[in-house]
Amino acid sequence: MTKIKKMTMSAWFGAMGYAVSAGIAAKIAQPNRRVITVSGDGGFSMIVQDILTQVQYQLPIINVVIENGGFGFIRQEKANSGQTDYALKFKNANWAGVADNMGAIGLRVTDDESLKAAIQKVNDLIAAGNKTPIVIDAIVSDQPPLETGRMAVDPKVDTETDIKASGISTTSRRTSTQP
Repeated sequence: MTKIKKMTMSAWFGAMGYAVSAGIAAKIAQPNRRVITVSGDGGFSMIVQDILTQVQYQLPIINVVIENGGFGFIRQEKANSGQTDYALKFKNANWAGVADNMGAIGLRVTDDESLKAAIQKVNDLIAAGNKTPIVIDAIVSDQPPLETGRMAVDPKVDTETDIKASGISTTSRRTSTQP
């Protein structure tokens, strides 16, 4: 992150459904800034109705849904602790189609070519002054998620060397009440 880029995340709380609502808050607070949310399909399914709020208030937020058909972080936590993987996979909706039906712009990404096309479409919409929210439904393989149990991101706790090694700059932000 650079000084002009900001990031917030619900780290360490397992707050599913955080991104879309946080994106609305960010866009209202900074209407001239580009806002991009990233959600897993489980979290997005819990807050998809907020796309209607984005449509109603013409908030051109770019919402990316990483669709792997399950609660990936929870499944990984259970695997790490030797617990049974039970009821953590599900059948998804076509989130791009749902977005279209809600009055947003839905783009479905299934491979490299559709990813390139979606990025081009988003760039074209931004250049044209788009005021409609966008949902990019990105189908991904079911792989274990990145380990977030201990990421070096807090200058109060982590050394500058640890933070630089993590690839995250000290100007990035996170939302957390942990010390």
